[in-house]
Amino acid sequence: MKGIYYAMGLLLVFGAVFAAAAVLDINPSVLQAGSDDVLQCDTDGVFVDGWGYENDTLSVTYVRIGGINADACNGKEMHVDVYPSPNGLGTSLGGGFWQITGGGNPVMHTFSFGGSVDAQAIEEIHIAITD
Repeated sequence: MKGIYYAMGLLLVFGAVFAAAAVLDINPSVLQAGSDDVLQCDTDGVFVDGWGYENDTLSVTYVRIGGINADACNGKEMHVDVYPSPNGLGTSLGGGFWQITGGGNPVMHTFSFGGSVDAQAIEEIHIAITD
């Protein structure tokens, strides 16, 4: 009889662990970019090509944006900001701007944060190309 109670207890524990794992809020933070009017010169969009991740401090020092159509966007400015909450709420944690010059397609650019940003605090990145 004790064996049955033991087995039922194990099933309850494993069931609770499985149920807890099933409700975890997972946000893969996929960058969405496309043919919105803020990227009008780069109709196929841009993407995050890499982060300057510092393993010892769990922070990032830069973000590299790739897939930039420098010929089509020649003379425009690219603005990049990372935020601690969705929809760009709160103060930017870091970012910058870059005057795009032609001379290749596609190209990438690295935006240095000028210091370390807590990697776990980054919830969203905003990228815009403006005149």
